[in-house]
Amino acid sequence: MPENSNPAAQIGEMMIKLERSLERLCGKRPKVMLIQGDTNTMLAAGLTALKLGIKIGHVEAGLRSFDWRMPEEHNRRMIDHVSHYLFAPTEIAKRNLLEEHVWGEIFVTGNTVIDSVDMYFDNVKDVEDKVLEQVKFSEYAIVTFHRAENVEDPHILRDFIRILKNSPIPIVFPIHPRTKKRLQDYGMWSDVEDIPHLQVLLPQGYFEFLALMKNSRVVITDSGGLQEEATRPKIRKPVLVLRSSTERPEAVIHGFARVVGTNPVVVLVELEKFSERGQTPRKITIWRWESCYQNRGHHPVKTRDVNSLLPYNSPILSLLSSNITAPPHVYGSPGSGHCT
Repeated sequence: MPENSNPAAQIGEMMIKLERSLERLCGKRPKVMLIQGDTNTMLAAGLTALKLGIKIGHVEAGLRSFDWRMPEEHNRRMIDHVSHYLFAPTEIAKRNLLEEHVWGEIFVTGNTVIDSVDMYFDNVKDVEDKVLEQVKFSEYAIVTFHRAENVEDPHILRDFIRILKNSPIPIVFPIHPRTKKRLQDYGMWSDVEDIPHLQVLLPQGYFEFLALMKNSRVVITDSGGLQEEATRPKIRKPVLVLRSSTERPEAVIHGFARVVGTNPVVVLVELEKFSERGQTPRKITIWRWESCYQNRGHHPVKTRDVNSLLPYNSPILSLLSSNITAPPHVYGSPGSGHCT
């Protein structure tokens, strides 16, 4: 873990340590580094690879929110423009890259977030009963809220609390450590604790969170990955996006997600539509990823695809070919896949 809390210092520290690790890698420098997402960790890895002369493959390339307030938008734009191989999840992402005239080779590969849900969904059944035993409500909205542009602003945090207080639906809130710390720093934590129809949970594991999402009425989030996961028929939940923009426009285009911002009036109007049992907005329909690929069909990200794109005997390909038991990230925890 980086010793510094400042993002610039974190990135510098990660680059130094990653370079040392790569130098110790059997005495051989890899020919390709495969990185995913838009976190500071990803940026540090990409910049390190660039300076060491290692080719970069970026998974989730081409996502764009066009919101320069988001640190993630800085990160993904920089890495896309220095990557040799750009693995775009959808045709929209590919179009973004073409319009920016990136020089790397672009491939539409499908979406790893969707693949993960499909591959590991049976594990959700193993934890579902135990997870639901801790929930106090028979019906609820699941909420996550962690992005820097939201929780670092006390005015937005105050509006978020107003949404929680006036929600017509009980809320289950697996809280991100940074969110809790900011609520405490700004003297708002007691306001959260006093809301009777709100249940705050510790950060949840991947399977546990999918179980909570599967059994919720609606997902309220500022996360990017949740917007994708909620669209899968195995979960199939509408999403209210607590941001002014999204880098996942496919969910909005197909009627699954609505970008509602953090204005309490707007968000609560949308929540009212879910307050009665069985009532959902008429435009919410099943979104199948095939429609995003212009009749390609759902194209899972397979090792064979990467093998065909990267003609190297690389340690990366060996890693991709190995049996990975489960995604390592934890929902609501620092560095999680849903902090992207």
